[in-house]
Amino acid sequence: MSQNSNWKCDGIPKNDITYKDIGGKHEIQENFGDSCSACGLPKESMAIAPPLLPPSPPWGWIVGTTIVVGGIIAIAMVNPCLFERLFVKCPTEQENRTYTSRYTSASQQASESLNKFLKSGDLKTMQTAREELNGFIEQIGSLKKLKNEKCCPIDVYPLVEKELPGLKANLIEIDAFISVEKLGVEIVNLGQAAQTIDELEKAKNGLKNAIASIDKITSPFLAEKINVKRGEYQKQLNILDEKSKALDEKLKQERIEKQRLAEERQIEEERQRQQEQSNNFGYSPSDDGVLRNPRVPKKDGLPSCDVALFGNCKP
Repeated sequence: MSQNSNWKCDGIPKNDITYKDIGGKHEIQENFGDSCSACGLPKESMAIAPPLLPPSPPWGWIVGTTIVVGGIIAIAMVNPCLFERLFVKCPTEQENRTYTSRYTSASQQASESLNKFLKSGDLKTMQTAREELNGFIEQIGSLKKLKNEKCCPIDVYPLVEKELPGLKANLIEIDAFISVEKLGVEIVNLGQAAQTIDELEKAKNGLKNAIASIDKITSPFLAEKINVKRGEYQKQLNILDEKSKALDEKLKQERIEKQRLAEERQIEEERQRQQEQSNNFGYSPSDDGVLRNPRVPKKDGLPSCDVALFGNCKP
């Protein structure tokens, strides 16, 4: 360092370096040598340390990553299924054939169960057909649960999506029909066993409710069966009406007969009472029902019996 260049020192290093046994704050000292004549600090201690610059970004890595990501995006836009197939296992041709076979079999058997229900005439057969249909619906529904990716489609999936809602709707209508039929069977049995007007009226009201309930089922595929069942309920209702009328007439006749017998019994009891009285007093009933004493002839218009005793005497 040139001896002619001057510099100033105040004893406090400016280069962030600690010097042992030298330095210390003092009045500004102008120096011409390599160290301060007042404190001994070297000339470079008065040089201000340059600020630390941030590390330069890894431009190479950034550029490389940008290129890679951009390339991936570009490929995905051209062929979106390329990367999906890296993470999703697409069904094999054999698996697709298996799924199609399962669907075809379940769909065919579901149709057979529907026909079986439509042709059934008794509650037990209806319930059996309903359970069979529900089982086949579950089989078809299991195919819908398979992961059907856009880039890995299952061949039969569109068929399942098309048919399944209709089958489920039919099952709901069938459940409603069976519910009404259960009630109808109970009511018909009640009507057949009814022995009183109240029991018959209860059965008739039940059948009317069953007819109203079955009319609320609007499924087209059940329309014919609903009409048949409505006719059966109406027929039973007519039978109960006739049975109710017959029973009412029977009860009426029984009341009339009961009243007639009561009147006859009353007349007989009165006749017996009068007979007993005639035996006690020597009187006997005449043809007109009046007690007369043949031993006491009528005289001067006086009665032939003791009015005070019998109260039914004639002169």
